[in-house]
Amino acid sequence: MNILYPKNMSHYNKYLFLPLLYCCFFCIHTVSAQSGRCGQNLQWNISDSILTISGQGAMDNMDPIGEVFTPWYSQREGVKKIILSEGVTRIGNFSFLGFSSLEDVSFPITLSAIGSDAFSGCSRLQSVQCPERLEKIEDYAFSACTSLKSVCLQNTSLNEIQAGVFYGCSSLADVRLPQTLSFIGNNAFKDCVSLSDIPFPQKLERIGDDAFRACTSLKRISFPEGFHTLGSRAFDVCTNLESVSFPSTLRYIGYWAFGACKKLKGDIVLPEGFTEMMAGAFRECESITSVTFPSTLTHISGDAFQLCRNIRTVRFPSALISIGDNAFRDCYHLSEAILPESLKHIAPNAFRGCTTMKRLHLPDGIKQIGEWAFCGCTMLKSIKIPTGITQIEDGVFSYLIAAENITFHENIQSIGKHAFLCCPSLRTVTIPDGVTTIGFQAFKECDNLREVHLPKKLVSLGEGAFAACFNLKDISLPTTLSEMGMGIFWDCRLMKEITIPGGVKKIADCTFLNCSSLEKLTIKDGVETIGSKPFINTKVSTLAIPESVCVLDSFALSEMLHLDTLQVAWKKPLPIQANILASTPMKHLRVPRGSAAAYRQAEVWKEFGDISEY
Repeated sequence: MNILYPKNMSHYNKYLFLPLLYCCFFCIHTVSAQSGRCGQNLQWNISDSILTISGQGAMDNMDPIGEVFTPWYSQREGVKKIILSEGVTRIGNFSFLGFSSLEDVSFPITLSAIGSDAFSGCSRLQSVQCPERLEKIEDYAFSACTSLKSVCLQNTSLNEIQAGVFYGCSSLADVRLPQTLSFIGNNAFKDCVSLSDIPFPQKLERIGDDAFRACTSLKRISFPEGFHTLGSRAFDVCTNLESVSFPSTLRYIGYWAFGACKKLKGDIVLPEGFTEMMAGAFRECESITSVTFPSTLTHISGDAFQLCRNIRTVRFPSALISIGDNAFRDCYHLSEAILPESLKHIAPNAFRGCTTMKRLHLPDGIKQIGEWAFCGCTMLKSIKIPTGITQIEDGVFSYLIAAENITFHENIQSIGKHAFLCCPSLRTVTIPDGVTTIGFQAFKECDNLREVHLPKKLVSLGEGAFAACFNLKDISLPTTLSEMGMGIFWDCRLMKEITIPGGVKKIADCTFLNCSSLEKLTIKDGVETIGSKPFINTKVSTLAIPESVCVLDSFALSEMLHLDTLQVAWKKPLPIQANILASTPMKHLRVPRGSAAAYRQAEVWKEFGDISEY
């Protein structure tokens, strides 16, 4: 017989399949022996619900996945006590797996090792006291012992607790560790939800991944001097953890090590010499109030303090080079970020949603500020772009509700989409001449923006770049401009005049839609296409279309309710659809000398009440 677990199944979930293993075993062992051999020099005996192992040496291993079973396996449910006599040196792998009635175990002084999964799933076992000579407890040895309340390892010679040894011991509340212990392995105490305190021995140096994950009753941790490495998710989701004390020897904290420890409070002080913190190390630690980094730390990882809503102050290291994605995102009470001169890179969303930040210092040495890095820092009043920045990334300073002043420098070459979206306190913006591109909705919904000075070398204005800037009055498009996106000035209700330079090949759809104060619109020769609905609800009364325009899209001149005179430069009427002038008064049409007769015969054009030549 060969029993295989499903692929990718966690060790703990394999216990869901224990009943299947038991049934298979019963089919094989229909006759139950009461005694026999269980090692080269070991014998076993069952009498009155007591299993006794006697002799000298190590017990045989069991392999439930293969075909090797302990001879007493079929009788395990009747065993309440196990006595391991003096002389037994090792308990074999899976030896007492699934002994669901086991309540008591007596270990000999001679015992030096307990094999993997040896007592796994012994759901009535309540206490374990290990002997002095014990040097090794292998993987998952006591996992899923759900009634286990106390474990005394204090007098043993253990150097490490291997992976998953007490994984899923949901009643475990009292653990006494030996002073010889230097390493606690992956998953060692994972899901021990009753564990409220665990004093660490002085020689402890490392804790592995997930070691105390979801120990939801754990309240305090103090690491000894000499401790240096904390694995990923080691204390993740320890939702009642309140305090942590780090030693001066700490060097490494893994991914999500304290993730979602929502009650962890006070100051987080990382010692001098600390070198690396991985992503999400303190993510969602909502009660932390301050963070102090060692001066030598060069990188703050992504998500490190995301959603730490009560952090008020952060003391950044003087050697800091980079800040990772979302590192301080949604730290709502962070009031300032005085970043060191050494800083070169700020990753996307690093300070996004820091809604009470009032003070920000960006050193000139910064080379890159990532997308949305300061989006939603609603109390920042002033921004000075560092001289090392050449490109303002997407959304980086969007939703700065209180920002009144943006200081640019001459090295900037492009402004990304949404870069200053919804900065309603801005009144005047002067963009340096080196900028050639302004992206999609870059200044959209800057409600109080009145005056914009565009760069002399500007080539491209993205879609909706100044849309819904309701108070924008003064803006001049440079002659270098060649590309204008849709709806650039949509809802700029106070704009009165503007000139479209000839380098722009197309006036895009909805460009001036709802510019209800726009009276003077000049289209320079060189423009070739007028898109759909660009002039709806403007006050333009006279419009001259140059000869270079050869395409009028549907509704190109529609709903120009104040249009009195339209002047065209085509000597031969341009064929157009009726909807091009939909809802526009067709009063006066001025055409080149000698072409009036042709216009009076042409479809749509002939509908004008007055056609005259110039």
